[in-house]
Amino acid sequence: MAELKNTRVYRGGQTARNMNFETGEVSLHAPSLIYFKFTMDSKGGGKTEVRVEIEPDDFPALVAAMMKADRECSMQTMAKALYSEIDKQAVLDQEKIQIGRESVVKAAEQALETAPADRNHAERLAKDMVRQLVDSLNSEEDKAAVPVSPVG
Repeated sequence: MAELKNTRVYRGGQTARNMNFETGEVSLHAPSLIYFKFTMDSKGGGKTEVRVEIEPDDFPALVAAMMKADRECSMQTMAKALYSEIDKQAVLDQEKIQIGRESVVKAAEQALETAPADRNHAERLAKDMVRQLVDSLNSEEDKAAVPVSPVG
């Protein structure tokens, strides 16, 4: 979550001549989509929480709007973000590989658990061999790992 310190929310009726400031406390979240979240006074008293979601298919429109608003700042910001994210890619790839390997181990374990106790020899062998293979792959990668120096 990031607090957007220079972002403001205004509200006004559709036919009103102007919009009224509501809040400057806006947070940005990015789990699998981007969403903005803020709270404002509700018409009947109390507070209303508002969430504006932007799906990944709309990211190009968001980037285009950023470029239109301030091309130089947008390009510099995106270049810095790309540089930082590219530097992280090897670690992210390794995490995905590890998740994939562990999911294969888990599938072999589940096959063993669901096999009849008197006929689970193949499943037990498969589970043991999968675990051994994953451990061997992990060990080889640990030995071959070269420390990556931080960018910057």
